[in-house]
Amino acid sequence: MPAAQRAFPYIWTTWLTKLLTGESSCEWAAWFRAHHQGWERPPNDFNFAQWQLDHTALLNDTRRRFEDSGYDVRVEGQNSFRLQGRIATLAGQPDLIVPSGDHILIVDAKTGAERASHVAQVMVYMYALPRALERYKDARIAGEVHYSNRIQRVPQGGIDQGFIHRLITLIHRVAAPDSPPWTPSAAECRFCDITDADCPARVESASGPENATETTSDAVRVIAVQGTPWNNAGRFLRRCPFTRAVAANNSIRGDKRESRRCHCRHHRRRDHRVFI
Repeated sequence: MPAAQRAFPYIWTTWLTKLLTGESSCEWAAWFRAHHQGWERPPNDFNFAQWQLDHTALLNDTRRRFEDSGYDVRVEGQNSFRLQGRIATLAGQPDLIVPSGDHILIVDAKTGAERASHVAQVMVYMYALPRALERYKDARIAGEVHYSNRIQRVPQGGIDQGFIHRLITLIHRVAAPDSPPWTPSAAECRFCDITDADCPARVESASGPENATETTSDAVRVIAVQGTPWNNAGRFLRRCPFTRAVAANNSIRGDKRESRRCHCRHHRRRDHRVFI
């Protein structure tokens, strides 16, 4: 089932955090999620189920420690927020919020190795919550990332103008009508929830279509761009990462008549489909 276009860009916090810290470089994936919904996802595997079990156990342990100390703890769904802006909606759901007078502590539980994006995630929550939820409007906010063996604290002063500028600039890029270029790599595509049904540049392995940036003359002959005269199609084929990826993928050469929508800026404005 093809992905449906959203009426208004919607951005989940974790789609931004690795981009903010440089752990991910594919802004196209965040852009696609922000502008589409109901896309086909890869099946979950055992590792995902194990992660859920480990995360839930750590979250429950963390919650009990705060409750045993006398705090009233708000958990996951109680903390959902949507910050409506002019160009997009920013949404998220902190694991725990611990109110204490006019202070609140935002806590996110993380299993596995420590990452800068975990801190960035809490920082985005610290920025967004007082703007999205009236009850936290005047609260003094701090954050913590809880690992199984240590706690990383995020002071209120960490949300400075530099961080806010970088966050807002990234939101503008992800919410923009024109898509950024693909930057496929085996390392990132391995954990991406967008399949090749929507991202033909997806790399399944190091030897896969990661190198699909060169076309050959016999491959180009099986590609046509609907609505574009053939004397103009060449420049689209050279500039569009979708058609370059399709052309270099031997498995779809031949006389198949499969249609896929192209989301790149060179075709999307013209509402073209690429036929192979």
